[in-house]
Amino acid sequence: MKYAILPLFFAMMLCAQVTPKQFDTAMGLRVFGDGDIWSESAQSLATRLNCHMASDGAEGIVRYSAYVNKLPCFGSKVGQIRASERDGKLLQVALTLGNKGDIAKGTKAAAVKNALVKEAKELRKAINDILGKSEKGQLSLSGKNVRVDWWKCGDSAVVLDAESGEFIFLRFMSIATFEAGVSRKEARQKVQAANLMRNIDRKDNGDVYLMNVPMVDQGPKGYCAPASLERVFLYLGIQGVDMHRIADDAKTGVGGGTSSEELEKIAQKWGRRYGVSTHTAPFKFRAIQKAIDEGLPMIWTMWSTNVYGERANQNTHARQTMTTEQWIKTLKKQKKIKDVHEGPHICLVIGYNATTNEIAVSNSWGNSAAALWWVRMDDAEVVARGKLVYLKP
Repeated sequence: MKYAILPLFFAMMLCAQVTPKQFDTAMGLRVFGDGDIWSESAQSLATRLNCHMASDGAEGIVRYSAYVNKLPCFGSKVGQIRASERDGKLLQVALTLGNKGDIAKGTKAAAVKNALVKEAKELRKAINDILGKSEKGQLSLSGKNVRVDWWKCGDSAVVLDAESGEFIFLRFMSIATFEAGVSRKEARQKVQAANLMRNIDRKDNGDVYLMNVPMVDQGPKGYCAPASLERVFLYLGIQGVDMHRIADDAKTGVGGGTSSEELEKIAQKWGRRYGVSTHTAPFKFRAIQKAIDEGLPMIWTMWSTNVYGERANQNTHARQTMTTEQWIKTLKKQKKIKDVHEGPHICLVIGYNATTNEIAVSNSWGNSAAALWWVRMDDAEVVARGKLVYLKP
């Protein structure tokens, strides 16, 4: 990776304080902009960077995400932009500059690791040339402290969060946010105090489903498992999680692909830090009903076949145009889909309808129509691959 050669102007400023605007110029990307970034909204940032950032739909701290492929950063390319805000003001911005999951399957693991290690090294040097030698610090992520390199730029912290051979994030946040952190005790108390029952929405037609389940867009890579687990963690109030770090801990391969067994291990490992226990249940309607009635989403391992997806999408739209009685008659006329073992996938079950015998399914594909699919239980049983997993405070 060839990073841009610093202009002489910046080389002469090594002993002076580089402003955020000047850092933007060297980076080649207007992250900080002209004003006070921490008084801006995520949408203001998106407008400045000329990209569309989708919200996760959560309450409190709202997260935004955009996949991009033409934004420069020190001669490299940004693959994804993530931002979080509270009360309409940005809390943090994170740029994904390298990630094992975005590299094509079939690429040798050693080559991937070497490339990412080299890129992180060159990025660190490029920022050192502008802001001076980095300091060692730590971020509180998922209940554990992660070692990072960081630099002060105005009242902001520029943080290099790079896991050797796995991913490279360049994070931006206020100095106060970076230094404050959150103790594990505080984070645990917040999770335990969460009122999940308030998220249950019950409709007159029998639909029962969970609101405020944050959306995460897994992107084109095979990160359905890490993205689904990230959504559950965020829903429970566990902050600082990220599907890339989950994928790393779960030994996800190049291009993506995580086993349900590894996913369950990570859920147990990370959940314990917050007093959250991991449970499994058979893929049965009563088990789903019980969990949803407690305000708990379930992680589902299944076969996402084309026929299944087409019917789920069609039914979700069709049921909105009929009365409950008409819809029940329509469902009875539908034959079971064929049992085809293709398209291994992991998603969330977030609701049910006992009257129509349907379940509500949510895929981690961004704010798309697949964020809430209503699926016949008869069809779901055909494509189900194993047990359900859920986390309980």
